Amino acid sequence: MTKPPFKSLNFAPAPIDVQPLHDRTMIPRSPQKLGPYRRSLGEYLLHWGTTPPDSLFLVERLHGRDPRPEVVIFRAGKAV
Repeated sequence: MTKPPFKSLNFAPAPIDVQPLHDRTMIPRSPQKLGPYRRSLGEYLLHWGTTPPDSLFLVERLHGRDPRPEVVIFRAGKAV
């Protein structure tokens, strides 16, 4: 049996800094700085809703129906 192809993922490094507190709790933090990001998921939807109108955004497989019904980015952007 062959394995299906998967896209390799580029995760952030795993190290963490831990700040112990007096009550024996600990606060974990990543030493890696957070890059630029949008204020909310809705901003990404609006951006991708107007950029490539026929690109896939959400794909849901419904039992007993077409195996690949699609919601495209353009429609998702219009819904926000």
